Amino acid sequence: MRKVIRNALWIVGLSWMLVTGAVAEDIKLSDLDRIYRLQNIQTPPPVIFDLGGEDVSYDRKLGAFVSAKEESKRQTVMRPLISMLPEPIPPPPNRTPLIAVVIDDMGVDVKRSARAVKNLPAAVTLAYLPYSKNIRGQVASAKEQGHEVMLHMPWQPDRDTADPGPNHLSTGMTAERLQKNVVANLDGFEGYDGVNNHMGSRFSRFRPGLAIVMAEIKKRGVFFLDSKTTPDSAAEKVAQEYGVPVTHRDVFLDHDEDPQMVGSSLQEVENVARRKGSAVAIGHPKDVTLDNLEPWLATLESKGFRLAPLSDVLKFREDARVASITRKK
Repeated sequence: MRKVIRNALWIVGLSWMLVTGAVAEDIKLSDLDRIYRLQNIQTPPPVIFDLGGEDVSYDRKLGAFVSAKEESKRQTVMRPLISMLPEPIPPPPNRTPLIAVVIDDMGVDVKRSARAVKNLPAAVTLAYLPYSKNIRGQVASAKEQGHEVMLHMPWQPDRDTADPGPNHLSTGMTAERLQKNVVANLDGFEGYDGVNNHMGSRFSRFRPGLAIVMAEIKKRGVFFLDSKTTPDSAAEKVAQEYGVPVTHRDVFLDHDEDPQMVGSSLQEVENVARRKGSAVAIGHPKDVTLDNLEPWLATLESKGFRLAPLSDVLKFREDARVASITRKK
């Protein structure tokens, strides 16, 4: 009987998404994963959604981009169905769940970037756009405050009207031009511990270009974070093929700038961390994000979490992966 109910829920949930199109990305990715696992489906059906740039999703059913406000309505409709699914088995109770918070797009909005550096704990990782004003001075200030720093590399999004910025990486470039732009970005400033993509839904599916990126990142001896602006990104797999330490984003905090939705995203970060033992969240230096993030971060220790630099979460996940392989042998 329970299996019948599960099958029915799965069919209803997938049918609803086919009819209404995309919902907010972090809801889709985390909860569809649970639905597929319940059904023991190794290969999910063809992807029907992706994120088409900053704060907007592309609905393949409708053939149009959907605003964050519309996506919020769909989240509200889907949550009752999602809440009926049984929770996955939590990580061992003797292991403190880790949470990494990455603030992207640092450097362009100097005032709010400075607020993030000053007010957020040192364990928060900051990702700077290499074309920001006085980038070296801004990065130096962040490192003086103890923050782990990343280089936020601009990649081509699906949405043609979205501009990722100077020296961005595009699927239409020659190998020589891509190589030049990758190096120009990586030489943008010094002292970064890792790299992640700014926008990049289209480029993160482009394996030939990703190979050039990962080969250069490997030379620098730093890690890569797949921002996962599209669920069919190949960036993490290509990084693994090139021996680049890599992990991925779990939750976007502020795709919807409504304070309630940011609060819901922070709750989702806690849920993912409890479920998987770690969570990686990405936000931006926006007032609504920082207003919610600053008090929330102060509560993590009392809730049984540890706020950690992204490199710590990456190591935790790699150790867990190796241990899993060893057990199977």
